[in-house]
Amino acid sequence: MRTVIVYQHVVASNRMESLPRRSGVLLHPTSLPGRHGMGDLGPASRDFIDRLAKAGQTYWQILPLGPINASHSPYQCLSSYAGSENLISVDDLLAQGLLTERDMEDPPHFAEREVSFERAGHWRERLLRLAYERFLEAGDTHEFNAWSNHRNQTAWLNDFALYAALRTQNSKDTWNKWPTFDKDYEKASAFYHTHPYLGAYLNELKWRQWVFFKQWEALRAYAREKGVSFIGDLPIYVGFDSCDVWAHRDLFELEADGHPEVISGVPPDYFSPTGQRWGNPLYDWSRMAQTGFVWWRNRLQHALSMFDYLRIDHFRGFDTYYEIPAASTTADEGTWRKGPGESVFHSLPAASLQRLIAEDLGEDLEETIALRRKLGIPGMSILQFNLHCDDHVPGEPDATDAWSTDVVVYTGTHDNRTALGWWLMDSTNHDRNRAEELCRLKPPPHSDWLQHPSSKMCWLAMSHPSPTCILPLQDVLGLGETCRMNTPGTVENNWVWRCRPSELDDKAAWDRLAQMTKAAGRAPAKHA
Repeated sequence: MRTVIVYQHVVASNRMESLPRRSGVLLHPTSLPGRHGMGDLGPASRDFIDRLAKAGQTYWQILPLGPINASHSPYQCLSSYAGSENLISVDDLLAQGLLTERDMEDPPHFAEREVSFERAGHWRERLLRLAYERFLEAGDTHEFNAWSNHRNQTAWLNDFALYAALRTQNSKDTWNKWPTFDKDYEKASAFYHTHPYLGAYLNELKWRQWVFFKQWEALRAYAREKGVSFIGDLPIYVGFDSCDVWAHRDLFELEADGHPEVISGVPPDYFSPTGQRWGNPLYDWSRMAQTGFVWWRNRLQHALSMFDYLRIDHFRGFDTYYEIPAASTTADEGTWRKGPGESVFHSLPAASLQRLIAEDLGEDLEETIALRRKLGIPGMSILQFNLHCDDHVPGEPDATDAWSTDVVVYTGTHDNRTALGWWLMDSTNHDRNRAEELCRLKPPPHSDWLQHPSSKMCWLAMSHPSPTCILPLQDVLGLGETCRMNTPGTVENNWVWRCRPSELDDKAAWDRLAQMTKAAGRAPAKHA
């Protein structure tokens, strides 16, 4: 077995080593500035792409873009296919003539630092209704009708529109609390799609999805012109409060009344002494296998159609997954179960596999790493976790995962402290000393980069032997602990961080990023 793993490692490494050295920035669009309470797919995103391109960056990595529930977590989406209405740019609708400046008068107060999802959502809801009315008045519905009736969309769009409408009709309760008729997918689908009661509202919800995907594709085209590619994010699990579970109950481990039997999470770990109780329903993998994993194949293909590359969150779940009794209030009573392994990916062509990134973080991951290497998928290396792994010098051949080439290297992710927060609050003396030592062993061209902990960590990531390096925007800008995006195992104050315009305009930080990119050999030819 050891020989096989080493061989697989060589195969995966060779593919990664053939890639050019490039870098990018991790930032969810909601964290961008903007006058409507949160960042979206409009002017602020195009401005950010301009900044990335000017600094020689090749990638913009984002979190899932689906519609969210009351938790505001992009990892608890209402659909694996739909886009979030909150990300629709009303400024772009204004430019199209579907809204007027008068429509946008008297907005609510929006905090500059944090997203108020409720306030921003209510404001955007009113504007989207107005835009839809004007769209109908204009009478040019041909493009929308062709899109919404195309087989690529009807496979998911009709179900999502009905789910969203019934969810609103039922006070946004989870589907298992709806009236018996509504929570029965087969009956509800057969009735409501042919009944005029919800017809107009269903059409409006489909229109909003059309607008989202038009704006998303326009943003992707703009990014391509600037030489920037998108790295998307696919949660391994779907939310219980989702169209996916409502319409495919047989694919999940649910009781007869629809309640989950067991739920997802992880045992006690670095982030929480009682583990993380995520609450997502678990898949009935034996039933999935009987169908040839068609649900997973369709989900992966849809996600890959949206992004240039795709990170699969909690890739470990395909190898072994943690099963928690639904009645448990914490995650320390769970059991590890064997997952489906590589069989889920058999239907994907090699070209699609080469666009995947496996989030393979955690403990006792030997088999998980062997699985993703067998598939030829790079993993992830987080400097905040790996500085203490060994005394190896980055840039030299080494067999450890911390400094291998078949990973994408990060200073941290959305789940970590910012680099500055980690340096000041969460790192051991050994970790800090190790970072200082590595900077001395592989010094940056500009000594002023070592005057700030964030710059030290960014340089160590940039100089990593991996061909791909991703830096959270907070670390590029040197922001502290209050700018953290998410604290795993908690439910308060997550996902709400926004970058202030004055922070995003930090020219020195962007210049430093451009210089680091060149010095690390990661700049595209036109920037080198």
